[in-house]
Amino acid sequence: MIIIPTFLLFSLLIIPFHHSHYFERLILTNCEVFYSFNSTLLQDCELSRRGPEMAYAAVLSLMQVLQQLMGGHVRFIRYEKQQLESFQEKVSFLHDFLENHSTSTSIEVKDLEKEIRDTAYRAEDIIESYGSTCILYYRTNRRLRYLNFCKDLDRVIKEMQSIQEKVAKVKRMLDLKYVQQKNYLPINGPRLTFSDKKPHMVGLVEDTTKIKDWLTSSSSRREIISIVGMGGIGKTTFARNLFDDSLIVYHFHVRAWVTVSQEYQMHEILLGLLDSMDKLNPDMRKVSSGELAERLYKNLKGRVYLIVMDDVWDSKVWDDIKRFFPDDNNGSRIVLTTRLKNVGDLAASTGCLHEMSFLSSSESWNLFREKAFRGEFCSPRLEGIGQEIIRNCRGLPLSIVVIAGLLSMDKTVGYWETIATALNSILAADGGQCSTIFSLSYNHLPAHLKPCFLYFAIFPEDCVIRRSKLIKLWIAEGFIKPNKSKSLEHIAEECLEDLLNRSLIMVLKLGHRSKVKTYRIHDLLRDFSITQVKKEKFLHVINRHTPSHPKGRRNERRVCIQPLTPFKFSKYICNSNGPPFPTRSLLFYHQDGDIIITERSFGLLRVLDMESGVRLLEFPMELVRLVHLRYLSLSCFRAIVPASISLIWGLQTLVIDIWHLDVLLCHLPPQVWLMPHLRHVQIRSIDCHLPDPPNSGVEGKKFVTLAKLQTLSRIRNFRFTDEIIKRIPKLKKLRVVYDVRSKDWSQFHLGNIVCLNELESLHIESYSKIAFPPNFKFPAALKKLTLKGCYLRSEDLAMVGSLPNLEVLKLHNDAYEGQVWEPNEGEFCELKFLKLSWLGLLHWRADDSHFPKLKCLMIRWCFNLKEIPIEIGNISTLELIELDDASLPAIASAKLILDEQRSMGNDVLQVRMKSNWHKDLPRYSKIR
Repeated sequence: MIIIPTFLLFSLLIIPFHHSHYFERLILTNCEVFYSFNSTLLQDCELSRRGPEMAYAAVLSLMQVLQQLMGGHVRFIRYEKQQLESFQEKVSFLHDFLENHSTSTSIEVKDLEKEIRDTAYRAEDIIESYGSTCILYYRTNRRLRYLNFCKDLDRVIKEMQSIQEKVAKVKRMLDLKYVQQKNYLPINGPRLTFSDKKPHMVGLVEDTTKIKDWLTSSSSRREIISIVGMGGIGKTTFARNLFDDSLIVYHFHVRAWVTVSQEYQMHEILLGLLDSMDKLNPDMRKVSSGELAERLYKNLKGRVYLIVMDDVWDSKVWDDIKRFFPDDNNGSRIVLTTRLKNVGDLAASTGCLHEMSFLSSSESWNLFREKAFRGEFCSPRLEGIGQEIIRNCRGLPLSIVVIAGLLSMDKTVGYWETIATALNSILAADGGQCSTIFSLSYNHLPAHLKPCFLYFAIFPEDCVIRRSKLIKLWIAEGFIKPNKSKSLEHIAEECLEDLLNRSLIMVLKLGHRSKVKTYRIHDLLRDFSITQVKKEKFLHVINRHTPSHPKGRRNERRVCIQPLTPFKFSKYICNSNGPPFPTRSLLFYHQDGDIIITERSFGLLRVLDMESGVRLLEFPMELVRLVHLRYLSLSCFRAIVPASISLIWGLQTLVIDIWHLDVLLCHLPPQVWLMPHLRHVQIRSIDCHLPDPPNSGVEGKKFVTLAKLQTLSRIRNFRFTDEIIKRIPKLKKLRVVYDVRSKDWSQFHLGNIVCLNELESLHIESYSKIAFPPNFKFPAALKKLTLKGCYLRSEDLAMVGSLPNLEVLKLHNDAYEGQVWEPNEGEFCELKFLKLSWLGLLHWRADDSHFPKLKCLMIRWCFNLKEIPIEIGNISTLELIELDDASLPAIASAKLILDEQRSMGNDVLQVRMKSNWHKDLPRYSKIR
């Protein structure tokens, strides 16, 4: 089975004709499947496009296909250049129209959107289908295929011409109407740069005091506290603010948070708890639930702990997991949040059930003003309109923050009056509340944000959504419009920021550089997005509630298989019998069983994500025939990637997770260096062997620059030769592992690392116990540096300290060989996060001038360290010192730092301590 990215479909064009036999050896003999591919596919697609669809996303995707076609080596597609340019102009015209009228409610516009969408998809299918046949069946019936392609494309171009004429008439009408109106809704105003990184809570002062008293009371019994309330009333935000409160942090040895959700799995709950406690490593994800439960119990035993189980739907969850929480009669607490009062009643200890109430009028206004104005002035006129709007929210926090996010985009009286009128009209029509406000906010999203928001429906309920993965998927789907002055990743970051500012998504976790790592979407907003994707046929979500074998399911362009879905459903979706599918994206979450993806069924696939559940024995050879693939993520027992993967020339992201612990290596072929569209190559859980690139000029091999490659992880014994450095000029994130058996670093040319001018994150790990070569330098652009087992000398560490942009530094496992560390003045001027672990450090001599912007200091398993420099406490930005199994003198110095800072009125600094080996120590966490 093979998926071919659109750009890949033209990649073969640069292969000389006399090398065509190479491809014939790789293709199947049943090429007759593709002879009828176009017509069958187009007939099937018609069945699936009867409802409204995302016309903007369809046209943007087609634009990218045409750009790749026009800018590539057009060897097989010999269509007249003039006609293609004319077609491209028509598509660009329609794109501009949709972008500027995405919020229009005009019936004429809606009808045109359907026509535009259908025609755009037909054109895309024709071009990509023909490209697939050209690449895979190069010598078979070429002239007949080309004539059919020209005929089909001519028909679509004529349809596009007709639509363009209709659009021009409607556009003139709308433009005239907008000029005549005093107030109208802005479509693409200036981007706002603010965003809330942490959940904000307004009011609930008495409620907070009451729960704090329950949590910190003198009762030594282990008590369970239930927080009950309807969806959107703020249970999670309320619990999160309690969880992070300084008094609560002070009181408990261990805190852990896990979101349970309606369709829970005990294995995932246990993983979530261990991860929250920072006791999870990648290997543990592969062990049984019993082993995870035992590890959880041992990590909680004897400690005063706080566990928050968020969004519990079934009392059975508590019955199943409560035995894993030791009851040592030491004042531990467990908090459950739930929408169901009977669940809260069954779990809660006597007198420990709290029901959330709606916000009062004043609290509602305060929350609205905080979200809509962010501290700016609110005019009396806007306040009057705002008060009218929030009355319709009826004290429900989620409704308030979503409507505030919409109104924050434009603080003009006309815009607010228009929204107020629309809200009153919709509420009068259907009487709904949350869904009405969500619909209003969604309908007024700019065109480029609508598909980005709807894409959140692919993630399971309460899923932790990784920013990096979401951005890669958006780019692969074609949702991100290219901009010459910005990278696609940067544009996608801006889209995420816009959705966050509109309160449609929430930050879950920040990284060490205050950059968002993970997001989540509220259950009610996720439910709305699922309803919307069904309505617009944008995405088909399959779960255990999906009717068996519904008609038309094969015709969806995007399919997501959710957790707990019966295997028979997945087997039906992936069944290769029958006509080919127009599916562009196929995503699996926690799916068991053997899944077969073939070229016959999924020849146009762009996104294949099987990493989150489908465990394969090895890399499937069929995948190299999916020549349109842009995003490929797999979980394999072992992975020897074939050389023919270079057929997928348009591949942007390759992620392989090795799930068996006994496998030592993943093997990538040297042909990876011939794939110019690669952006991210990530090998997880294991080291990866990547040979040097083929020699330029040998056997017809050309020098290929991977100008888009940004991520390379994690490569074993990587060689930084001059040629390799020239091939990866835009690399931003690199993780390498070394096992230098010959004790000779020269073979790896490490000195050339400094030539990677755009490298921002570098992780170097050495198993060799050999000091790095002298006079070694890192690139000046580095923002994050992790070193493990590198045995740096004091002069090396001084060189690290001189890096002008370094914000995060982690030194592990003898990364520094010295026993004394004394930074020089002016070093580490931008460092915000410092982590030292398993170092033989005895003396650390430093003051507040050495780390002027440090926010977090973590010291783990540095058993010989005599003290933490007292002057470190004087760093004005320092917020946290965390010690894990530190020496007694280091613990004493940390307490001294805290006492001194408290005496000076510093209530911001926290000191946290964990210990597994000092059995005689008191509750050190009490000194936070």
